[in-house]
Amino acid sequence: MRESKNARQAYFGSLRDSKRQWITTEELCSFTWNFRMKDASGSHFTDLDPWWNYEPARTRLYNPDGTMGGTVYRPDARWRFVPTGGGIVAPHEGCFMRIGNTPAQFISRHSNWGFMMQSCWSVSTSFLMPMRGTDPSLDDSALSVTTETQKYEVICYNSGIDYPDDCVMTKSGFRRVLQTLGTQGNAGIGWLGLLFGARFGWPESDSEPEDSSSPQGQGQGQGPQPGSAEVGGPEMDVEVAVGVEDGVQESSESSGDGIVPETGVPSDDSDEDSSSTNSGHDRGVHLNGEHNDDGGTVTSSRQRNSRRHGRDSSETVPLLAMLRAAARAHEAADEEETADSGVH
Repeated sequence: MRESKNARQAYFGSLRDSKRQWITTEELCSFTWNFRMKDASGSHFTDLDPWWNYEPARTRLYNPDGTMGGTVYRPDARWRFVPTGGGIVAPHEGCFMRIGNTPAQFISRHSNWGFMMQSCWSVSTSFLMPMRGTDPSLDDSALSVTTETQKYEVICYNSGIDYPDDCVMTKSGFRRVLQTLGTQGNAGIGWLGLLFGARFGWPESDSEPEDSSSPQGQGQGQGPQPGSAEVGGPEMDVEVAVGVEDGVQESSESSGDGIVPETGVPSDDSDEDSSSTNSGHDRGVHLNGEHNDDGGTVTSSRQRNSRRHGRDSSETVPLLAMLRAAARAHEAADEEETADSGVH
């Protein structure tokens, strides 16, 4: 009888655990992760990605000391858990992870109870990734972390702007990052701040109330809403073999082409607007590629991939549905506070 009771408890305990949307270091480091790029990274990345060519996905290993291994990684890159991603704050450690200064990875669960990690440019699974076209839930159209969700993280990465892991990258958080760098005497960043300030309609003074520690952005699927962004993979000239997203180094068998994703510059005055954005090239602003921190010399061409990405797909990750609801409540409270203070 006792064994039967224990079996039932274990069963229901496993059911509850299957809904857990965060991962421990021990769990992260115990799996051989399958990794692929998303279409938003650009055709040059996907052309080199085995998964996109109907072959098994590449693998990646995470070590407790922050280093990585496998067939797709960069030896000097380090991973760590971070408290925020996509403009929202995690309710638990292990909801978000970053590698280097790339956009954060969102941790979630697949319907088979396995773990998933995804950013706007890549997706990884803790289980053997199904071949392309065999699992609709893993197609890009079903994965709702997009360049819209992480637009400010993408802008920072492509512009070579580093920011603290605990910085909530909403519009106001992004503005403060630029203002802080501008006051430190970085003329280039100050100029960039003026550009984005003009586009976003930011006030000249920094009188807006500070963000609370609670999430203010939107969750996955909805995310910050800049509208569709042009994302491409312009051809690059490199002096070393540059890999792909999140500090990737290609294995010796793979091509050494160095391709860098680029995203459009947000052109909306509000995060809720849905008008399309223009490429940085259209504004005379070149946003450097994703892997400027890999030790290689990267020089961009002026080619632009005209395909549009940033799909408005349905919500598929329970964690982010919960985070989105919390973010809405905090955003409403923040708007009230801003209105009370008379800041517009």
